[in-house]
Amino acid sequence: MTWDASRTTVELHDSAADADSCVRVAAARLLDLAAAHVEVGRLCPRCGSSAHGRPWVRAAGATVAASVSRAGPHLLIAVHRGSRVGADIEEIRAVDGRWDPRLVLHPEDAWLDTGPQARTDLWCAKEAILKLRGTGLAQAMTAVPLAGHDLHRVPVPPGYRAVLALG
Repeated sequence: MTWDASRTTVELHDSAADADSCVRVAAARLLDLAAAHVEVGRLCPRCGSSAHGRPWVRAAGATVAASVSRAGPHLLIAVHRGSRVGADIEEIRAVDGRWDPRLVLHPEDAWLDTGPQARTDLWCAKEAILKLRGTGLAQAMTAVPLAGHDLHRVPVPPGYRAVLALG
């Protein structure tokens, strides 16, 4: 699955990297600006803190959304020329170890469990949608149907899965 690279950038970095710096550089590249002209920050929808929460981007009047996810040694960032984006990366083994369909599946989800990779793809899709909506895990995965979302698998190293949700 692919997405329009002129509108969306998805990058994998080392988990120790500064996520905001990675988002700033990716947004600048996407907008063809110097990184100094891109402002990045955070806003928590629950408590209003700027120390954590959903990333935001401001640059030259452009509408740019960002999403960040970490799993194991990986930092996944997504920057999208549009109002919403969500991205999630998960380790297959970790999702498989805590898998419970009663915590993930929406009643309308048409889904067939074909193993750990499929479970992880579904988990990533649900988290990416929740990030796209701006709620994160404050909203239950079971409240989110998969249908009607623009979802894309992201290539990541073996043992991991990642999904991008565009809005």
